[in-house]
Amino acid sequence: MMRSLCVLLISLALIFCASAGWTDMILLQENSITSIFFTQKDVVGVKCHLKGKVLSFSNLVTLEGKELIDTVEDKNRVVVRLYNTEGIKKDDILYIIDENKLVVSRLKAESVFTSVSFGPVLIGSGNFTLARTGYRVVQKIEDEHSSIAYIHKTRGDYYREIGDTGKALYEYKKAINLDKGNPDTHLAMGDIYYEKKMYQFAFREYQEGYKNISRLYDREDRFLLLKGMALVRYKECYEGTLPASLKEKYRYEGISFCREALDIYSGSVDINYLLGMFYYRSPDDDDVKARDHFLKVLDVDPEHVPAGIALSELYLKHKNQEKASLYLHKIISIDPSNKRARELLFYLEKYNK
Repeated sequence: MMRSLCVLLISLALIFCASAGWTDMILLQENSITSIFFTQKDVVGVKCHLKGKVLSFSNLVTLEGKELIDTVEDKNRVVVRLYNTEGIKKDDILYIIDENKLVVSRLKAESVFTSVSFGPVLIGSGNFTLARTGYRVVQKIEDEHSSIAYIHKTRGDYYREIGDTGKALYEYKKAINLDKGNPDTHLAMGDIYYEKKMYQFAFREYQEGYKNISRLYDREDRFLLLKGMALVRYKECYEGTLPASLKEKYRYEGISFCREALDIYSGSVDINYLLGMFYYRSPDDDDVKARDHFLKVLDVDPEHVPAGIALSELYLKHKNQEKASLYLHKIISIDPSNKRARELLFYLEKYNK
């Protein structure tokens, strides 16, 4: 009974606040820029956009009948009335500041929606012991730009999915202008350039993403970034016309990227094959390393024809006709029309009787 009464009184108080000038206050401060301070000793503030004001605190926030209802218990949830929702999404970090622009709490956005009574609203979590109702909520300008960049990245992904790479690149570039270090966007742009065989452009984008690889929280994305860089270096080394000194540099870099990728996914067929080819085509005697990686490929995928051919060539090079013949016959049983396998088998049978 007492709990229900408290809830009713708080709800009535919030509605009264909404009708007593909140709207005017919000409209006046919308889009304002201020500097905030994280400690009292800070001299130079951090530029932020004012995003709203604290409406209430609670340890549980529910939505019933499209109205906000909260409890007066521990302050680990906050309800913020926003000026607008631009640049704010789930999981974004915002700050609550006191009248002296000193940060008193850090909040993580859990949801952003529109309430019938209050308009745009954010519900966040954090430790709000020092915060008070009416304190302002801000977002770092750089974080806000990152949030808007995410929107353009998502649009770019959509256009890429439907095959409109021109519009995809346009959206990705807008995202980069807002958040230059975003590795997800650089990875996506690099993939497009790689598909178009524009390898220098692809590597430039991958390299920019690599500078901020720690921002890639998904291990798969980190792996794909490293794989892209290794593939570009391989293409440049062995499908282009580079001077010997530059080719050696690119080969070394490609091997390094492959190793980093294998640290993430040691059983990758693609990377083990690529690393085997780097060693196989090396001017140094790296045949043992090449063999080992080709064998790893065949352990995972026994029908991997390119690895089988490379392994056969290695055994022929070292005059191990028995093993070369074994792998060539396996390849032909998998791919009877494979021209390279038949050429090698013909050579083996004609000249090594």
